[in-house]
Amino acid sequence: MANDALREIVKREFDATYNIKQEIGNMKFSDFAQKYLENYSMVNKPSWRKTDYLYINSIFIPYFGKYRLKDITPVMCEKFKKARMDSGVQKNSINIELHYIKKIFKQAIKWGDADTNPMNDVEFFKVIPKEKKTLTKEQEQRLLKALEKEDSWMCPLVVFGLHTGLRRKEMLELSWKNVSIEKATAYIPAESRKNKRPQIVLLNSIALKLLKEMQANNGNGKDLVFGFNESTVEKAMAKACKSANLKDVSMHTLRHTHASRLEENGYSEFATAALGHSSRQITKGYIHFNEKFLREAQESLA
Repeated sequence: MANDALREIVKREFDATYNIKQEIGNMKFSDFAQKYLENYSMVNKPSWRKTDYLYINSIFIPYFGKYRLKDITPVMCEKFKKARMDSGVQKNSINIELHYIKKIFKQAIKWGDADTNPMNDVEFFKVIPKEKKTLTKEQEQRLLKALEKEDSWMCPLVVFGLHTGLRRKEMLELSWKNVSIEKATAYIPAESRKNKRPQIVLLNSIALKLLKEMQANNGNGKDLVFGFNESTVEKAMAKACKSANLKDVSMHTLRHTHASRLEENGYSEFATAALGHSSRQITKGYIHFNEKFLREAQESLA
């Protein structure tokens, strides 16, 4: 085994030195996966260790690693689907794995390491999306009361999330230098956002009042507005939800609730814009939006 690995390394170095190109598709999946990690994932994805690295090393290489790229067929990918399902993996999770495999082969074709993508002929599972959980006003009050008893520091964060629709990471990384009390806005830089595009959030009167109170309590002497640890926040949230008898509720539920309440107040077209989502349909909608109407939508929650 060790001698085989050594011979493979020597061969690759020899081919690279004398510019000998391998036949397309001859590279083993395990070798290309390493190439993909080093030259694509590590360059383009800040979270590559938590995503690509885990998928490739824990799931894909044990199944496909010993095969050459050209030997991996649609039938083999279908068998992979069945094996994952038989091991108890949920269909939506398997779809995510299939998407990663398809993306890896797509990159292999771009780089000239493969000429076909076996995933083009593989069916994804049809999954009915779960209805997004939202909070009623009564559930919101139960949650806040539960937090006040043991983790009162969480209350401002929850209220801010309900009135801005920001993600947990976006709130926890929000700095005072990116908050304008005068303009009633908060700037979310690209590195804090999921789609890596900066966003300006319009603050309604409740969110603005909250920030003013925090600032008055020497909050502006700190770099971050909230700055809590993500794990600590989720643990406090889970504990409060258990105490308030709220199931399937997390910090992301605040975002869903924000959008749902905008729709309930008659601002369904504004909901996606206020959340800063990115799609062709939403971009089209932005043509008709201006700050006055977006502020009106946000203020309807107050």
